Amino acid sequence: MNRPAKQHRTATWASPKLNLGKRLRQIREAKKLSQRDVERKGGLTKRYVSRVENGHTIPNVETLQKFANAVEVPVYQILFEEPRRFDFQQGVRLSRDNENLFHQLVPLVANMDEQDRSLLLTVAQRAVAKRDEKR
Repeated sequence: MNRPAKQHRTATWASPKLNLGKRLRQIREAKKLSQRDVERKGGLTKRYVSRVENGHTIPNVETLQKFANAVEVPVYQILFEEPRRFDFQQGVRLSRDNENLFHQLVPLVANMDEQDRSLLLTVAQRAVAKRDEKR
């Protein structure tokens, strides 16, 4: 039985991992915080913060929220350099109300299992498609 060769995604994941670590360090240093400060404020170990900043590990969404709380910035500012800008396919800008909603959703999504996340995404996609049909 011939099985397809596994495709490795090293190139795809290496760059975002390194950029995320650099971004976390930039934000922390801009706020004049040490890794020890992030440990105290965010409940993350100094060693873990160092591993993320140096590109040795990729934090999950819940951990990003802890880091964001520690440095007192919204999660999207960690993920995207330009404030209130999301570089998705359509370059979406969020209103203040939608930005607040986004911040409420992040911790909720972080606590969902994969099946619930998939369901939430499907509902959102269908709502947008239904809106687009009406236009």
